[in-house]
Amino acid sequence: MKPVLGLIAAAAIIGASPASAGIASLPGLTSVNIMEVTYTYMIASFAPNDARLTSRLTTLTAANRDFGFFAGDENYDVFYSDANGAFNANGSFLTIEGNCNVPYNCFNVSAIWLSRNGPQEHASVLTNAVYGRAGSFTPGSAANAVDVNTGSWTALGDTIGMPASARMSVTVGFASVPTGSVPEPASWALMIAGFGMVGAAQRRVLRARLQPARVHG
Repeated sequence: MKPVLGLIAAAAIIGASPASAGIASLPGLTSVNIMEVTYTYMIASFAPNDARLTSRLTTLTAANRDFGFFAGDENYDVFYSDANGAFNANGSFLTIEGNCNVPYNCFNVSAIWLSRNGPQEHASVLTNAVYGRAGSFTPGSAANAVDVNTGSWTALGDTIGMPASARMSVTVGFASVPTGSVPEPASWALMIAGFGMVGAAQRRVLRARLQPARVHG
C-alpha cells in the first residue's frame, strides 16, 4: 500500500501550502506610502484597508483620483493587484496608474514603501510597467520606483492624444509579502480526480502482483 500512502502524503503537502495573504494582511502593517515629485516631494499615505487601495477607478480625472499634485494635469490611482497590474483587492502587489495631460514627462514616482509598526520596507521588485505617449518618456525610468533612492524617479511621459482610458503604470512587489497561493476549487477537483485515477492504477498493479502464479502442466 506504499503507493497509496505516497499519494495521501502528496495531497497533505499540497493542502498545507499557505494562501497568499496579500499586502493588506501583512502583520504589523500600518500604512502604504508613495512619494511623488512635482516641483517638490509629496507623500501620499494610505491605511492598509483604505478603500482607495481596495478598488480601481474606472475613470481617472481631476475629480476622480486617489492622489496627485496638480488635479487634472496629473492624476493617480493606486490599488492592490497581481504581478501584471490587474486589480485584486487581496493582491500581493501594488499598482500605481496615472494619466497626464501636460507635456512634462509626468508620472514621477520616487519611492514606494510599507510602514510596519515603525520599520519601513521599500518595494524591491518591478513586475510591470506601462509608459505613455511615444517620445514623451524616459526609457527604463520605471525601475527608479524600486531603486530605494529618493533622488531618482520614474518619468513615464504623458497621455496627450491617447484614448481617455490610457494610463501609465508601475506594479511593484515587496520581499516580505508572500506571492504563493493555494489551488482554486476547480484545481482541487482536478487534482483529486487525478489522485483517484493514479490510485486505481496502483491498486490494479498490486492485485496483479498478488495473484497466485499459474502452473502449467
